Amino acid sequence: VALSVEALEAGTSPIVFSARGPEDPVIAQLADKARALGKDPFAAQAAIGSVLGEVLAAVLRRSGVKRAIVAGGDTAGRAAAVLGIYALEAAAPVGPGSPLCIAAADDPAVHGLEVALKGGQVGGPDYFALVRQGGSG
Repeated sequence: VALSVEALEAGTSPIVFSARGPEDPVIAQLADKARALGKDPFAAQAAIGSVLGEVLAAVLRRSGVKRAIVAGGDTAGRAAAVLGIYALEAAAPVGPGSPLCIAAADDPAVHGLEVALKGGQVGGPDYFALVRQGGSG
């Protein structure tokens, strides 16, 4: 959280991630470790999505940032739940199935947040840059 806030204060866009894509070996390692501990690998993945939502919430509160992306369909859903988002209003097109939206939430740090909840295979190589600039026509 602190490193993300520092990056924002320096004018850059931090990326917090748990894997570098669906082929990242860390995903299989997590599943193997969960099984070795007698845990459900899907529950471990769900926990990661929730923790990423908690990280984003803390960054929002500390920085006042008003635009964010949560990438990964399941992760985006879990993070949105942790953030307490109960409604989204489309604000600007970015990519098919993943517009930039305005979030409605009870938490003032989240209410009004411009957020893109991006599924795994949605958007082109410039998706993150388009969201950063507020979407595209």
